[in-house]
This record gives sequence, C-alpha cells and structure tokens, in this order.
Amino acid sequence: MGGDDETPVHEKGIELEGAWIDGDLDLKACHCTAPLGLHRSNVKGDVVVRDAHLSTLSLQGSWIGGLKGDGVHTNGAILLRNGFKATGKVRLHRPQIGGDLDCSNGAFEPHQGHALSCDGAVIASTLFFRDVASFKGELSFAGCSAHHIADEARSWSKPRGLVLDGFQYDRIIDGPTDAATRIAWLRHPMPAAVTNKAFWAQPWEQLIKVLREMGHDKEAKAVAIAKQEAMRATGRQW
Repeated sequence: MGGDDETPVHEKGIELEGAWIDGDLDLKACHCTAPLGLHRSNVKGDVVVRDAHLSTLSLQGSWIGGLKGDGVHTNGAILLRNGFKATGKVRLHRPQIGGDLDCSNGAFEPHQGHALSCDGAVIASTLFFRDVASFKGELSFAGCSAHHIADEARSWSKPRGLVLDGFQYDRIIDGPTDAATRIAWLRHPMPAAVTNKAFWAQPWEQLIKVLREMGHDKEAKAVAIAKQEAMRATGRQW
C-alpha cells in the first residue's frame, strides 16, 4: 500500500466479502491496482467510487443503498450481477470501463427516478443486460458506447422509461437481431422528463448501421421503414 492522504493506493486489492456496513462506503478517488470486491455484502448507504481508479469493481451478490461512480476508471469490469441489488440509484456517469459492464441477474429498485444511469459511459468490452431480476425505475444509456452488447427483450422491457439517445455499439454478440424485437426496443417509452422530445433519430440509425454490418440487410431495411413511420408520427427530429 502506498500513496498520500489525498489518493490512497491499494496494490493488493480490497476484499470485503460478507461485510455489513450501516452507512456509506466511501472510496472516492481511491487507486486500487487489484480487484475491489464486495461479494455478498450489505451496505445500508451508498458505495461511493467517484473518480476512483480501479482494476475491477465486483458487487456480485451484494445489497447496497446505491452506487455513486461518476468518473470512475477501471482496467477491468464492473459487475452488478448474480444477486446484486440496489435499493437506491446506481449512477455511473462518464466512467471509463476497461472490460464489461455486467448487469446479469441484478435487481435495481430505487424509490423513484433513474434506477441505472450510465450516461457517457465508455465500455471497452461488452454491456450485458439480460436475465435482469427486477427493475423498478428508469434506465439511461445516453451518450454511452460499448464494443458489444449481449441482451434480451425481456430485460429491456422492465424499466419504466428508457433513454438510448447517443448510445453507440459495434455489434450485437448475444441477443435478438430480428427487426420486430429491436423496433420494440427503440419504441420503449421514455422517462416523463423527456417526453417533449418524442423522437431521436440516432438510436434508429445506429441499429440500422449495426444490422447492416452484421449482414442482416432485410432486418436493417425493416428498421429503416419503421424509423420513417416514427418520424412522421411525431413530426419532430433530433
């Protein structure tokens, strides 16, 4: 372990398996060159990793009040899976994630507002959004980018509102590629706060591009037709 009072550096990682914390766990601006693990822990307050530099952040099987991770950098993955549960907001704005963001079998249950907000996230590998156990709030991937996405329609249908404007991805590696399922994905209701902007072209154009590059020309054409119908229905474009 080394560093100064401002930026503690943990070279052997931090493992808090089974921990019980009544308040917040504040690791803001922490530098951890080995994995940070909170497996099967219970944190009544928030886990705070704002502006931290981490190897991997694993919250598998943990119950937490919320997650505040604006500006966090990881060389590896952020794992919110396998029994993970948040009763407050999970906010990951502008994180740099060197591996996966995995929400498989996670539960996101805030009292109101965004259950998961990943605006501006850069995910170097795969966004996993499938087998989501429960999702009781809004979901935003505005301005997010991921190399791959692995997902399913059932999980995307759970959020009360969904924002995909600016979401970029290179390939769908494990998920539906048929036009009907993907059109329903893009037509998912948006949060009430943005309903005055009822249509964005970018999510449709992004999907058309990816389907064409993957060789699904028929599906891409069907999505393009649906995009034109959606534009005519709203009379607006952003």
